[in-house]
Amino acid sequence: MLIPLLIFLFVMAPAFAVWEQRGAERRAQVLVDQVRADMAAGRPIEDAPPPRRLAFWPYALLAIFLASVWALANTTSTPSEHSTPGGWRISTGVISAIFVWLPFHIFIFVKRTSTVVSLLLFAVMIAAAAGLAHATLTSPLIADLAQRLS
Repeated sequence: MLIPLLIFLFVMAPAFAVWEQRGAERRAQVLVDQVRADMAAGRPIEDAPPPRRLAFWPYALLAIFLASVWALANTTSTPSEHSTPGGWRISTGVISAIFVWLPFHIFIFVKRTSTVVSLLLFAVMIAAAAGLAHATLTSPLIADLAQRLS
C-alpha cells in the first residue's frame, strides 16, 4: 500500500513543483502589470508582500506516520533463522524510515527547511518506526495493530 504512494511521490512531485512554479510566474506577471499601471497613473506603489513561508510540520508528521505504519505493517513477516527477535524488527523500522525519508527529503524538505533539520527529522522517523516495530514484542495492542496492517 505504501510503495505505490512513494512511487506516486517520486513521479508526481516534480510535476507539482512545475505547476507551482508556473502559478508563481503568473502571479508575478499580474503584479508587474499592476505596478506598471500604478506607475503610469501616478499612484504610489505598494510595498511587496512578505515572502511566504512554506509549511513544514504537516509533511514532517506525515513522514513520521508513514514510516511508522510501514514498519508496523512489515513486522509480521518471518525473520531469518539467525536473527534476534527484536533486531529484525528494528531493522525493518530503519529501512522503512529510509524509504519514506528519501522522497520526502528530495521533493519536499529541501524547499521547506535546511538539511540539518531534515536529518534530525530522519532520526526521529527512525526512532519512531523502529521503536514501534520493536514494541510489537512487548505490547499486545501494538502487535494486534501490526497484524491488522499486514
